[in-house]
Amino acid sequence: MEEEKKEKRYWLFGGDTYYPSGGMADFSDSFHTLEAAEESAKNQEYKFDWHHIYDSKTGKTKTYH
Repeated sequence: MEEEKKEKRYWLFGGDTYYPSGGMADFSDSFHTLEAAEESAKNQEYKFDWHHIYDSKTGKTKTYH
């Protein structure tokens, strides 16, 4: 229960290579762990051409293609 109250650190963005929406419009979901964000990106009903996982604590972004 405590975990749900904490801000989710990892933000998942993703979309099409040719038609990205841009900015927060490409936001998919947020997660407590990097592993959960990566797993969600792999298991999206509609597969992303690309995805980024933003670490809201460090300000760094991991890019996947």
